Amino acid sequence: MGRAIMQMTEEQIEFKRRLTTTESRLEWAAQVYGDLTRRVITLEQKLALARW
Repeated sequence: MGRAIMQMTEEQIEFKRRLTTTESRLEWAAQVYGDLTRRVITLEQKLALARW
């Protein structure tokens, strides 16, 4: 039984590590998305002004 508990603990640690990695990647992706959105908005504004 002690071995099963140890294995479950190791699996939980690995799961938490993967979850942390995934969260970090999602945060990075959200930052990239936000940056690209701001750039597109700026570009659209400049193009709209150029039409006038």
